[in-house]
Amino acid sequence: MKFTLPCFGSEQVEIEPESIITFPAGLPGFEGCIRFKMFHEEGKLTVLWLQSLDDPAVAFSLGDPALLNLVL
Repeated sequence: MKFTLPCFGSEQVEIEPESIITFPAGLPGFEGCIRFKMFHEEGKLTVLWLQSLDDPAVAFSLGDPALLNLVL
């Protein structure tokens, strides 16, 4: 499956079906988005993108909270 990544300058990538993450009920507020794929910019592993394959305009940035060095 080919997919265009809007948050990476409209780069087109090949997606392996087994790498697709499925949320059967969607995510709260995004119930129409059930298929997602995680991406990262080359060389930048600290931020991942959870990209909807159902709506190219929907992408969430993800990061490791431990990298924020929060003191509680």
